Amino acid sequence: LISQIPVYPEGWTTEDVLREAHSRLRAMAARLGESVHLARLSGDELILVACEAPQRGFHMTSETGTRLPVHASSQGKAILSAMPIYEAEALLRRRPLQVCTPHTVTAPEQLLAQLPAIRRGGYAEEHEEYRLGLKSVAAPIYEGDGPCRYAIGVICIAGTPAAEFASMRAAVMETAQNLSALLGHRAPGGI
Repeated sequence: LISQIPVYPEGWTTEDVLREAHSRLRAMAARLGESVHLARLSGDELILVACEAPQRGFHMTSETGTRLPVHASSQGKAILSAMPIYEAEALLRRRPLQVCTPHTVTAPEQLLAQLPAIRRGGYAEEHEEYRLGLKSVAAPIYEGDGPCRYAIGVICIAGTPAAEFASMRAAVMETAQNLSALLGHRAPGGI
């Protein structure tokens, strides 16, 4: 819960707090039984900067350093939704959007139309847009009053029951809010 967030000493950097995020990712992976990823926007793509997988059961694994397309991943959509619309549009129009699966949305207009709902809801989903047989949910992580460069997401098989996926969504949103608070972000009305 937000009230349980420790107050860190002045002078901590974003990287210090993100190192702290590893324990939260590990706990989420164990609790949900699914892989949890922390992605960072780098130019026109995402880079996975932290990946935690559960210790048992079937799960999707990725390695730190893996690059993901912004337009076809839930983490990318979460970050795009936090940008001013003109920045998101410029990013999406810089080069043709790669088709990853038959479900990948490659029309910038369609993606831009999704962003207000993602922003209002506080999370983004993708259903087999990046890889067939998989879906994911992610939420943006805000740094103080600065730009959103990070998102946390959970990836699971496409057939995951709706109730389980809703639990994953709630966990992702709560963890993103907690990490944003650690980074000094205060949502309108407080977090």
